[in-house]
Amino acid sequence: GLAAEAALLRSVVDAGIPLLAVCLGHQLLSTALGAKLHIGAANAIGIGTVDVVSDDHVLGPAGTTAPVLHWHHDIVEAPDGATIVACTDQTPNQAFRLGDVIFSMQFHVEVDRHMLDRWLAVDEMADELPPETRLTLASDFDAVAPRMRGLANRAFGDFAEAVLTRD
Repeated sequence: GLAAEAALLRSVVDAGIPLLAVCLGHQLLSTALGAKLHIGAANAIGIGTVDVVSDDHVLGPAGTTAPVLHWHHDIVEAPDGATIVACTDQTPNQAFRLGDVIFSMQFHVEVDRHMLDRWLAVDEMADELPPETRLTLASDFDAVAPRMRGLANRAFGDFAEAVLTRD
């Protein structure tokens, strides 16, 4: 199924159709466009930040940080022509833009507390958590949830605007 998704993503990019990719979608989009995936190169799970390295109307001005939920083990390089807008020391391509209508992010801002609780109720997901993260994830999430919600609203609003104004 992933090969079919990759082909679809290439078609979407070639057609200039707006696209918002998150987590596995970020990895699929990047690799579909020729970027290399590094399996198991990271262990990023829990609340953290990303460094904004290029001015972005969703994440903010370059030089700032944005709170996010990390939940990945793989790292993907950015595809040719992409502008990286966020990174961490461990994951240089946390978010990128490709043209005016494609935004892709490795991290999660779309998660609310209800969704997080549902993820944590899945044994396979909860088992991925380091013990110290398991103890603090809910309170860490609650502390940054309002700011993450603002990022999510801007990301999804930006995507909706791109869809609505597409020729």
